[in-house]
Amino acid sequence: ISVCTDTDNDNDGLPDSEESVYGTHPLIVDSDGDGSTDLQEAQAGTDPNDENSFPFIIEFSVNNASGSDLNLGNALNPLASLHAAVVRMNALGEGDYTINLSAGTYSITNGEADEPLVPSENVTIVGEDVQNTFIDGSGGSSWKSGFTMTPGSVNVTLVHLTVSGFENGVLVQSDGGCLDVNKSLIENCETGIALYDSYQVSVEMTDP
Repeated sequence: ISVCTDTDNDNDGLPDSEESVYGTHPLIVDSDGDGSTDLQEAQAGTDPNDENSFPFIIEFSVNNASGSDLNLGNALNPLASLHAAVVRMNALGEGDYTINLSAGTYSITNGEADEPLVPSENVTIVGEDVQNTFIDGSGGSSWKSGFTMTPGSVNVTLVHLTVSGFENGVLVQSDGGCLDVNKSLIENCETGIALYDSYQVSVEMTDP
């Protein structure tokens, strides 16, 4: 009995056999150097050999049960972690973004990075259901605040989420922007919303 498996020498999620179809380099994650991996360009339908052709999405999907952080992050090819979505969004630059979270628990034990979650762009983060979409900080040593707003005019809106297990549900250290907690819960945190050295910040809260 012989078993044949397809190799992926650069570990970008695109098998070498498909790299040959696209004409990309099987040892280089981003063949054209435009900031998007060959896999992400294949999923987006852009040209992975043209640095001027690359995906730009403003709405990300995250599913920690079926997604992969190698993916493009759209509805058909979701990411696995909220951290990956925020990193991808921050890298794309100025814009108004949406991150949709499927029901589940987004925690370190379920693949989230033990790092601060710091959106640097305007973003609405939407859970599937406040009773089934959890941002859980249990066991974190560096991820101490569910979300951190740093200096800059960034607007962060949380919808249908339950944030728990952190020192701060949301840490605001900003000189502008707006935090909107809309139909979400912040519970079992030492402090729900912590405001430090913050100026001209608007905080709005709506009952779940």
